[in-house]
Amino acid sequence: MLAAAMRRGRSRALLALGLAAAMPVLPAHAIMAGAFPDTPAARVDANVDTSPWRGVVAVQTPAGIFTGATLGRRHVLTAAHVFDTLPAPAEVQVIFNLSAGAVQRGVVRYTRHPDYVAFGVPDLRHDLALIELAADRPAASLAYAIPAGPPAAGAVVTVVGYGASGNGNVGVSVPRSATVRRVGGNVLDVLIADGTGTVRLFHWDFDGPTAATNFLGGPTLGNALETTLAGGDSGAPVFIEAGGAPALVAIGTFTGAFAGGPTAQGVFGTAAGGQVLAGYRPWIEELITTSGYGETTEDIPLPPWAAALLATVLGARLLRGGCARHDQAAGNEVRSDQG
Repeated sequence: MLAAAMRRGRSRALLALGLAAAMPVLPAHAIMAGAFPDTPAARVDANVDTSPWRGVVAVQTPAGIFTGATLGRRHVLTAAHVFDTLPAPAEVQVIFNLSAGAVQRGVVRYTRHPDYVAFGVPDLRHDLALIELAADRPAASLAYAIPAGPPAAGAVVTVVGYGASGNGNVGVSVPRSATVRRVGGNVLDVLIADGTGTVRLFHWDFDGPTAATNFLGGPTLGNALETTLAGGDSGAPVFIEAGGAPALVAIGTFTGAFAGGPTAQGVFGTAAGGQVLAGYRPWIEELITTSGYGETTEDIPLPPWAAALLATVLGARLLRGGCARHDQAAGNEVRSDQG
């Protein structure tokens, strides 16, 4: 069973966490902007070797463009459902966007988490895949580390992704591109742990300028910073700052709608979420170590909040709940982030 943990402020019924079986795998979109005068162009991260997000890559498959995060010399982490069409590794390309331009790497193999079945089956956990590159990452790129402990509910995070964009009061309107990387922020409003206390999933809402779009409580980060995922932003890495460097704590894998809220993708008042990585780190490290290309990540000293979280994750702040799946009675909805 999953346990909904640490909701900040007022909350309503969460998005249902299932996917209609007939939903197709669709091309990726990406990070949303706020309302004008904020614009999708204002969220673009320059493709330069000094960017802290230069290790965030585009993953191109026959199904479309998705997002991944570089780990170590030859590996990239993304969402498992990126590969639900089971493309051959030769059909997958990873694209690093650097000062010298777009640099491609072929793929030797990809490995989906062994407990992943399909998107939303039986729930949204385990939606991770690790890609092994055919050659080392470019020297100018960056690899990220995964902390040993999970983030705290309420943590302010940065999310980076490729694809389409648009304004939060309108929805998706700008075509995707494997060379355009966008950046925004949000808050980990809800963490979900399994029966062992391992935090597996996160949710957030996309707060707009009014309280009517704020379904999970707490203020917006501001029109020029707050963002969300839109359809297809599979594998978008979610970072906190640890020791002055970005630490990879989660990846985005789904979007959804609250009961009574808007249903158009990427607009204020919608929901999104994904996989919290600390509990999956042993699996990731084992794959990379056995590949012969070194360890996944160095240990990062846990931020001050981590010890408190680990001490209380099974305590009173942990609200026990059922497995995340489609909740027709509540009228909620969830989508693949490819849709």
